[in-house]
Amino acid sequence: MTMTMDAAKTAHKAVQKKIAEDARPVTEAELQHYYDNGWVKMERLISPELAAEMLALAKVEIIEKPADNVRSHVRDVWHDVYNLGRDDDIEPFYSLTRSPIIGRNAQLFMRRDVPVGLHADMLAVKMPKGDGPENLTGFHQDFPNFPLDRAGLLTFWVALEDMEYEQGVMHFQSGSHKEGPLGRRNLMEDARGLLDHVPYIEKLYPLSPPMSLKAGDCTVHSSLVIHGAPSNTTNKPRWSYLMSCYPGDACWTGAPHHIFNADAGLTPGQPAISPRFPIIAQGK
Repeated sequence: MTMTMDAAKTAHKAVQKKIAEDARPVTEAELQHYYDNGWVKMERLISPELAAEMLALAKVEIIEKPADNVRSHVRDVWHDVYNLGRDDDIEPFYSLTRSPIIGRNAQLFMRRDVPVGLHADMLAVKMPKGDGPENLTGFHQDFPNFPLDRAGLLTFWVALEDMEYEQGVMHFQSGSHKEGPLGRRNLMEDARGLLDHVPYIEKLYPLSPPMSLKAGDCTVHSSLVIHGAPSNTTNKPRWSYLMSCYPGDACWTGAPHHIFNADAGLTPGQPAISPRFPIIAQGK
């Protein structure tokens, strides 16, 4: 039986209340680490119980849904499914992506009191060696892939179960966000990716140490920090969930893009505000 709109709203409110009690605010120390390094690890952004609930649904999307699912892609570096929360309203992804706590955290990372738009959410599953996408993710910046006129876009990268570095946990050239945009590179081309084109980066900005994550832990990274991930050399998938946010004062440059474009109702030179991208924190 199809759920009525009122029933759906009631169901969303119940999950939103649960997430409001579950997700946590960023600390001052974490903010400073992010400002200094372009990334930070947040332990227990969400509870292990919520992560387990999301993991169970993620396995349905990745393992049981048809391969021709329009939101699902098997790539060289991972198997992904887009926008379970932003577009499909699947709980608890829907309420987590719209959480005021997540929105306020993003606003603080951006360092300005502007609206925060949800760009996208995504499952990114790096399969075990020999069982599907297993390649490393070459070093790159996210920012050059977006037609926005200012910095601020960032990504929450949430572990849905305990994982070791060898499963493909990301690493970062700490502080490299201070260099600004360094060019668009194919993240699947090789292990070094962008570093081959700006070799001085390694001398100036150290590589973050190998990290393990518990279910519900999260890394947050700026779209300007250089980052990558090793291959999954274990016998277990790497189950991660991403939410990317952007500052609502950022304007669409008018450059072609598959998400930020005129079809989304955007106008060149104007803030990239559209019903397609939910506002998850209000600005002044």
